[in-house]
Amino acid sequence: MFFANHRSWTDFFMDGYMTGGSSYLSRYGVIVGVPGPCLCGYLFNFVWFFHRKRGINRNWFTEFFARKWSVRPNTGCVVYPEGHRFKENGSLPLKTGVMEVAYNLKIPCQCVLTLGKVELLDEINLKVNRNVNLTCCVSEVMHPEQFKTREEWFEHVRAVWKKTEETLNKKQGLKETDGMLPGVDKQFCTDEPILPRHALWTWAVLVLLVAFNWGF
Repeated sequence: MFFANHRSWTDFFMDGYMTGGSSYLSRYGVIVGVPGPCLCGYLFNFVWFFHRKRGINRNWFTEFFARKWSVRPNTGCVVYPEGHRFKENGSLPLKTGVMEVAYNLKIPCQCVLTLGKVELLDEINLKVNRNVNLTCCVSEVMHPEQFKTREEWFEHVRAVWKKTEETLNKKQGLKETDGMLPGVDKQFCTDEPILPRHALWTWAVLVLLVAFNWGF
């Protein structure tokens, strides 16, 4: 599981690409903003949509992750523990929902924090820029099974996030890479089979869109 910083819509294609075609956790509301990519993500099972709400049942959330991950078992999942986009310096306080899922499933985790995503695509001001360099810092791998309690695990993730963010902001010892981050195993960067249920819903949506466009 990759804990990424949430900065702009750039997140929804660059974070997954850099981490080797990882899946994304996303609330249903994103469909309104980018329906085309969301439909593609649903069809190929790399976007995991859920209804975000306060007090979400953590047991249900854990089962949701386990079920979705079983479809794409060879890829990671990008999550945004800040919960909301944040375009200022620093970061928002981290929420514990996805951390608890990682703890329950004993999933190895890393912080993958990136600067420059707003400069690449700023959906608020409707700006897209070319030839933008992104600066990324990746933490050491964290293993939740090494912690006796969830609270200890939460504090460890927060500490590693803060340390990774501080290292990122220093921009020292940079190494240039093109595309995926070093260490990504490209043999696993493939699409999974399309589920029949997803194919059926996708065709239904396309038919409705065509019918609406033709005024039927």
